[in-house]
Amino acid sequence: MVARALAVAACAAGALGLAACGGGSGGAKTTGADDTARTVHLYSSLPLQGPEREHAAAIVKGIRLALDEVGGQAGRTLIRYTALDDSSPAARGWDADVTARNARRVAADRAAIGYIGDFDSGASEVSAPILNRAGIVQVSPASTYVGLTRRAPGTRPGEPRAYFPTGTRTFLRIVPSDSVEAAALVVTMRRDRCRRAAVAYDAGQHPESLVALVVHQAAQRKLALTAPRRVTAAQAGSRRRLATALRAARADCLLYVGADADGAVKLYEAVDAVLPKARMYGDSTLCSSSVTSPKQGGLPVRIGRRYKCTSPTLPLDGYAGGAAFDSEYRAQFANEAADAYALRGYEAAQLFVETVARLGGEGADRGAVRSALFATRARISVLGSYSFDSVGDTTTTECGVYGAGANGSPRLLTVVDPG
Repeated sequence: MVARALAVAACAAGALGLAACGGGSGGAKTTGADDTARTVHLYSSLPLQGPEREHAAAIVKGIRLALDEVGGQAGRTLIRYTALDDSSPAARGWDADVTARNARRVAADRAAIGYIGDFDSGASEVSAPILNRAGIVQVSPASTYVGLTRRAPGTRPGEPRAYFPTGTRTFLRIVPSDSVEAAALVVTMRRDRCRRAAVAYDAGQHPESLVALVVHQAAQRKLALTAPRRVTAAQAGSRRRLATALRAARADCLLYVGADADGAVKLYEAVDAVLPKARMYGDSTLCSSSVTSPKQGGLPVRIGRRYKCTSPTLPLDGYAGGAAFDSEYRAQFANEAADAYALRGYEAAQLFVETVARLGGEGADRGAVRSALFATRARISVLGSYSFDSVGDTTTTECGVYGAGANGSPRLLTVVDPG
C-alpha cells in the first residue's frame, strides 16, 4: 500500500500523520449513535475533459490512493468518495453551468463533509458561494486567483467577500496563489538584470490581476517596468504594434501573460525580430512544451535560450515525499508516472482523512472539520511543511523557474522563494 512506503520515514519523523501511520478518512454529519456505522461523503469536481483532463485525472488518482491506503476509513468513520466532472465538450474544459450543478449536488447531500476542487480559479468562483451557504469546506489543489482569498492589486470589488455569503470562510488552497508567482517573476527578472522590463497581457480569466500583482511587486522590489500593454497575440498587427512600442521604449525584457500558447510564440518571435537580445518570460500558463519545444510549434532554439517561465508546480522530486509517492503510484497504476498534481490530490485527501480521524466523534460535523482545517499549522506532508493562514492560503511560497530543456520540454532551472 502507498502508506507503507511513505510511512516508515514519515512516522518516525511524525511526517505523514494519522493516515500514513494507521489513521483513516472521514466525512459529514449523520444520525446514529454507533460510530462504526457512520458514513460520510467526500467529493471532487475537476475538468475530466478538455486540455486539463490529464492533470485532473492525476488528482483523482491521488485522492483514490490516499483513501485506498486507509481502507476508506478515518478513525471509525467511513468515507465514500465521488469524482465529479466539471467540464463539457461544448466548453472545451470546465463549464460554469456544470460546476454550479456539481456544487449544488454536494450542497444538497446531508452526508457531504468536503469538496476537493476546483482546478480552475473561475470554477472556484462559481462553486465557493454555493458550498459556503451549505457550510461545506473546499480544498483546491490548483485555483490560484488571489481574489478568492484576499483583496489585492487587480482583484474586483466585493472580493473575496462575495465568495463567502455566510461570512465564514470555507475555501482553502494547497497551491500558492498568484501573488507568489508574481513575486517570483519579478525576483527572476531582477536576478537576470533586466533594466527596463515590459509587460504585455492578452484576454483570459485573470490576466489583469496577475499583471497588477507584477506591477505591485516590481514597485516593491525596484524593478523598472514600462506601462503594461494589452495585446491580441493571435493578430499579426497587434503583435507588430507591441514590438514597435517596446523597441521605442528600449525594453530589454518582456513578460507576456496569456493563455494562447500559439499566440505567445508568435508574439515572442515578433519582439525578437526588433529586439534580438531581449529576454522573454511567461507565467505558468505558458510553462508548456507548446511554447518551449520547436518540434511542437514552440519557440525556435535561439529564442528558447532566452525564455523563462514560472510555475507554483515543481517537479515531483522537488517535494518532500515525491520520490516515495511516485514509487507507490506506479505500483498502483500500472507503472504510470505520477506528477505534482497527483501529489496534491493525495495530500488534499490525506488532509481530510487525518482531520476527521483526529476529531473523533466530531469528525462528521462540517463546522468542526472546517475549523480544524483552518487551524492547520506546521503540517508535515508529502508537499513539505505548511500551514494555512487566516484567509485559507497555504504558507508555501516556493515557485519553480523553468527554461527550455534539451528535449524541448520545460526544465526546472531553479526554485525561487520570494517570501
